[in-house]
Amino acid sequence: MPKEEYEIEGALQTLGVSLDYEQARKQELLKKYSSAKYLDVTLDPGFKRLLKNEAAMVSFLNAILHSNDKIESVVFKDTEFDVHATDLLRLRLDINAQTQSGKSIDIEMQKCSVRPFAERVILQESAFLCIEKKAFDAEIKKKYPSNEPKDVAEREKRRYEIPHVYTIWICNFSINSDENYRDAWRIYSENSIAKNAPRPVTEKIKYIIVDLVNFTKEADELETVEDKWLYLLKHAGSSDKLPDF
Repeated sequence: MPKEEYEIEGALQTLGVSLDYEQARKQELLKKYSSAKYLDVTLDPGFKRLLKNEAAMVSFLNAILHSNDKIESVVFKDTEFDVHATDLLRLRLDINAQTQSGKSIDIEMQKCSVRPFAERVILQESAFLCIEKKAFDAEIKKKYPSNEPKDVAEREKRRYEIPHVYTIWICNFSINSDENYRDAWRIYSENSIAKNAPRPVTEKIKYIIVDLVNFTKEADELETVEDKWLYLLKHAGSSDKLPDF
């Protein structure tokens, strides 16, 4: 047995899965998807093929973020990082993009349920924030490079400033017990909630969670660009014909 195959088999055995099972599953999936008209964009290759295109990404983000700050362009960045805060985490992002205004966005497609889901979301965004903070500080240092008092003061002023970091999770499994298919998580002040006027302690951190199971609109019910994107994400892999958007 080749070394690489031996290592894969060992890893699978650790997870309680056999190499024969995985190979049979691979053939089953190959047969299923090779006869499909469209790529299944709930699977990693199709998702990246669709959204790692600047025009598509700009349209998607403007639809899903619900922001008045219209995105005009994006730059795609590295998606794999070493995070040294924990020995258990190597951070791999599905898609990492930065908008022209400097917002860093991680977009994740999740085919299978991962528990505890909320903790994974928080952990990944925390690690992503630290990575983007390092890049943010490097830009500040480039702008104010000297040891002159003025530059030192400018760097010190931004010591704890963080960049905008948003994560978007498209989940093809049920998350919400209610019927809502979209939610936004933020860090809120309990005092503001008690006063019935909740406000985030910062606008720079945001988690957007989309539950495709709860998105049940039919093709003739699509009203917004967001509706069309979510319909496409949910149905492309099982459709012979999609609406002409």
